[in-house]
Amino acid sequence: MKPETDEMEEIVAPLLGTECGSCGSRFSSSTPVCRSCGSDSLTQVELPDTGRLITYTVIRYPPAPFIGEEPYTVGVIELDDGTRVLANLRGTEWEDADGEQRVVLHGNYKGRTVFRTFSE
Repeated sequence: MKPETDEMEEIVAPLLGTECGSCGSRFSSSTPVCRSCGSDSLTQVELPDTGRLITYTVIRYPPAPFIGEEPYTVGVIELDDGTRVLANLRGTEWEDADGEQRVVLHGNYKGRTVFRTFSE
């Protein structure tokens, strides 16, 4: 992803997800029923803003709305509570990242959640 810093929207609201009232499973997106147990007892919850990078890919041939922004990096983040989020990444050479690379919520860019690296 190639947005300049001033193009990023600062995160002012928390990262929200869904939690099942029956089994306790959490999801990073809204869902009508629990993907684990099928219950419809779901509530919106605040998710952690930190986690670790699980895997990533570099997008070199993007869909039409993102032509001109390539290459950009997208990854799967496991948040500190175990919830997984698909997000854009920035802030390092991802080729050197491993499963212990810590990330923090950074902002929004064109409606996409963006995480960046950080050191604890």
